[in-house]
Amino acid sequence: MFMEEMCLLVKNLASQTPPPSEDAVEAVFHEQFDFLNNHLMKWVPSFAAAVANSPAASDIVLYRSCAKLLSGFLEEERDFIALLLG
Repeated sequence: MFMEEMCLLVKNLASQTPPPSEDAVEAVFHEQFDFLNNHLMKWVPSFAAAVANSPAASDIVLYRSCAKLLSGFLEEERDFIALLLG
């Protein structure tokens, strides 16, 4: 659900006719950045660490890997958007 929110922000922007202004694009980047920081980054890193370090997950590489991948992706996405915003 949360990742869908991020996707919808970009999809709505990309489907605009005529193409959106630079201000509109920047506004969406700000929305994404705020959404990442105020929602996803508040719980995903600790959840992912708990999954990755769980004794139950030690035998299931898929869950450990998915948790690490999700956490890493969100950190990279946040850093990338911050870079774009300057």
